[in-house]
Amino acid sequence: MRRKSIYLNLRWTGILLMGMGLIFLSVAIGMQFITIDFDTAGTITNESIFRLVFLLSFGLPALILIGIGLGIFIFYSRQKRKEQDLRNRGRQIIASNLAIAPSNIRVNMQYQMYLTCTYRDARGQQYIFKSRLLRFDPLPFLNNQVTVYYDPDKMSRYFVDVDASMQNVYEL
Repeated sequence: MRRKSIYLNLRWTGILLMGMGLIFLSVAIGMQFITIDFDTAGTITNESIFRLVFLLSFGLPALILIGIGLGIFIFYSRQKRKEQDLRNRGRQIIASNLAIAPSNIRVNMQYQMYLTCTYRDARGQQYIFKSRLLRFDPLPFLNNQVTVYYDPDKMSRYFVDVDASMQNVYEL
């Protein structure tokens, strides 16, 4: 059985928007090659205006959908790459004092949540870290500690690894 990630993943939204955009764009381009009978269309000017309006009315929304979908897809790809980079080259610490906080993002009429945790270093400075959006409350599975990876050059570049900190939990 494969473990599901606890993080909220909206990458599929980007793929869906790009797919819808490609369908709209193919309809807009396809209509440019369909012949129109001159008897019913009137004149060549009317036909070219019709083709231009059809291309704009389907092509412009298609480009907007593709742009938004591509933006979402690139955002999640860069975030995944950043997390992998921090796992490989960042420093690892164990943070405690876990708490769940609601976010302002609603999915299916429910506010999504994220995990906050704290870490106190040897100098006595306390750091507060915030995870990505979560699908459900992981506190019962974390033993009051979570792994955090951070960039030693820039402490604000970090990743709270809730998935790896959890016990083997399978969602059925």
